[in-house]
Amino acid sequence: MENKTENKKSRIFTWAMVIALVMFIMASCCGMLTSVWGDNFFKKESEPKYRLEDFKQEVSQLHNKHAQEIRELHSDFLREIESAGNSPFQEAQNNFDSVMEHFTGFKNTAYLIYLRAYDMVSTEGGYLDQHIAQHLGPSIIKPCVAGNEAINATLKNFLHKLQEKDNAFNAEIAQKLNKLPAGSSDVVEGKNFITSLEKVNEQITNLIETKIWLTLGIAIETVIYKKLIAALVRVAGTTIAKLVGSATLVVADGPLPIGDILAVLGVAWCAWDIYQVQKVLPDELRSTITQAITQYQRQSRETALKTAQEALDRCLNSSDKAVETMMR
Repeated sequence: MENKTENKKSRIFTWAMVIALVMFIMASCCGMLTSVWGDNFFKKESEPKYRLEDFKQEVSQLHNKHAQEIRELHSDFLREIESAGNSPFQEAQNNFDSVMEHFTGFKNTAYLIYLRAYDMVSTEGGYLDQHIAQHLGPSIIKPCVAGNEAINATLKNFLHKLQEKDNAFNAEIAQKLNKLPAGSSDVVEGKNFITSLEKVNEQITNLIETKIWLTLGIAIETVIYKKLIAALVRVAGTTIAKLVGSATLVVADGPLPIGDILAVLGVAWCAWDIYQVQKVLPDELRSTITQAITQYQRQSRETALKTAQEALDRCLNSSDKAVETMMR
């Protein structure tokens, strides 16, 4: 009986020790967890919040980086625009001699004089323009238009790249804005800054949509046709005036064929004048047309340079102003 009692006490003691050990282990684990959780909690509480001042500092750094990138982009554009369109414009210059075959010599000179006089007395007019377009169009006008389009394409490429850079800058600023505590007054100020930057991007879009196709100068046809006719009048103005005031100019439903014109203008005084004109007209036309091509090329390039500089200045000045306002 006593042995049973002792055994029972021993088992109770053993289980008590086991339970105590388990409770000790559990208490230790809970303490460790509490300590870790507590440390993390207080650590989180002690971590500094992302404030408006942090946002401003990062915005300033991004702004400086953005300004440098778009200036480099503009430098690349300046290098590209130097050669843009050179090949087709040079082609137009090289085609001059073949084109002049239609505007020199006694027969062709007589035809030019007759068409100019006919336009002056007819009700419709424009026949000399049509004659010029027929021969200048494929060889002179078309290459000039291609050269102008090449310059235009280079400008458009720059403006699109500038807009892409501006979009990327705005996106980076928006990411920084999301780090500000939600609902704080700092967020409102940050959003106002984003709105200012978006207006800059809209200005670049307006440049692309409203200016790029409209500011590259008047049509090359207008430039060359007017200058060629003016050159003809300078050289043959007296002959044209005589023809207009004589009875030899017959105004029909349209200008006469060139063979009939030679018969009309074959009187002695007119033939001699045409002979004198044909000797000086080629050099006058060469100087006029080559200068017109050069002038149009220069005008196209200068307009592209001006538009690109305007876009760059708008982007820099507007973003500078937005950042300056933000930093106050």
